[in-house]
Amino acid sequence: MDGGRKVAMLSKHLDVSVTLMGNVLEKLRVLQYEHEFGKNKSFSPFNETQFAEIGPDINASAQFKSFLDLVTFLGVKSCNQDFVVDKYDDPTQASTSSF
Repeated sequence: MDGGRKVAMLSKHLDVSVTLMGNVLEKLRVLQYEHEFGKNKSFSPFNETQFAEIGPDINASAQFKSFLDLVTFLGVKSCNQDFVVDKYDDPTQASTSSF
């Protein structure tokens, strides 16, 4: 695959990811996630590229922590099931225990 096609393909995937995340954000706002997450002083509202971008400027650990926080929030909202992730937990174990 040449460089131009690869860039076009990555751009298309980013567009789709951003669109999907926009849809997710609308649903999260209906669930009032900003109010619930706002209790944490270090929280900043999610944006359309929250989980769509990867690269050297993206802190993958912080991104993964945000994702786990979101899964926890949704678990409580949908099933009244809470799980705790310790900062020393293995990411694979944390992901598996969330499901």
